[in-house]
Amino acid sequence: MDLVCPAGSLPALKIAIDNGADCVYMGFRDDTNARNFPGLNFDPAAAREGVRYAHERKRQVFLALNTFPQLAGWERAQRAVDRAAELEVDAVIVADAGIMEYAAARHPQLRLHLSVQGSATNYAIEEPASLNTLELLPDLLDAGIAAVKIEGRQRSPAYVAQVTRTWRDAIDACRANPARFTVKPAWTATLRKISEGQQQTLGAYHRPWK
Repeated sequence: MDLVCPAGSLPALKIAIDNGADCVYMGFRDDTNARNFPGLNFDPAAAREGVRYAHERKRQVFLALNTFPQLAGWERAQRAVDRAAELEVDAVIVADAGIMEYAAARHPQLRLHLSVQGSATNYAIEEPASLNTLELLPDLLDAGIAAVKIEGRQRSPAYVAQVTRTWRDAIDACRANPARFTVKPAWTATLRKISEGQQQTLGAYHRPWK
């Protein structure tokens, strides 16, 4: 089970790698990603350095191209796919079916992941609290889940360090002995401290299914 962590900046990327992330995900500094905020994301030089830093340490880099381009932005989205291939990122996280088609045709070696932006949800999965699934780790591992992805490209490097270290410790403990895995109070305390409004939820997992 890989730990996939957010990188909203080059310092955050390096901190995530140093604290145990198997993969990081980042975005270009434009509207091809859904976290296009001032002060975040990667220009060409930072992107090259981030990929170099990760690959030298045998970690992976995913690129978020997770918006739905309008006609005026179509060529920019195509160039973003081309730049991702040139950087030799390990995968692109894509929402738009047209961008997937372009990537598959132009760069067949480029791995594609479907973004959560391309999913279907309703107001009953969405809660104003942070999803914390630590207690589900044995079940997720048993189900063959390949990766756990942590949100937070808009968060600080300090947040990235804490959440990455906590999840790294938890995943390693679960792998070592799934049958006896328990959530340590220190992990819960750390995640609660950095959660939205210091609230956590299991989301749909805590609701009875009909």
